[in-house]
Amino acid sequence: MKTLFEQTNNPLNIRYNSSNTWRGQTSAYCGFCVFRSTDYGYRAAYVLLCSYIRKGYNTVHSIVTRWAPPTENDTESYISYVCEQTNIPPDTILGIDTQHDYWTILILIAAMARMENSINVQPQDINLALGKVL
Repeated sequence: MKTLFEQTNNPLNIRYNSSNTWRGQTSAYCGFCVFRSTDYGYRAAYVLLCSYIRKGYNTVHSIVTRWAPPTENDTESYISYVCEQTNIPPDTILGIDTQHDYWTILILIAAMARMENSINVQPQDINLALGKVL
């Protein structure tokens, strides 16, 4: 039996929303976006996290709280896990303007993919995936 990730190519379990038309999205399954390949799933995650940061959700704490709200998740454990995996304190301000910011977001995506789907992906792998679909 395939896992949700294997069925959706959606490493961060991005919820389907009819108002979003993600590049490479083919359909929806069980309320989650289905992508043509994992590369597109990482692209959507990157674009979405950059959007969060632009809107002021610019710390691990605020990003994860929005991504995995307490009404559906153990958000505090999620935040602790991501901070431990990334070595980023929960209230550190994140940006999107520099090369350092870019890699920080990839590190964050890698940790979130491990939390969401037990995917052992490295930031450089996500970078390669984004290079194929950006």
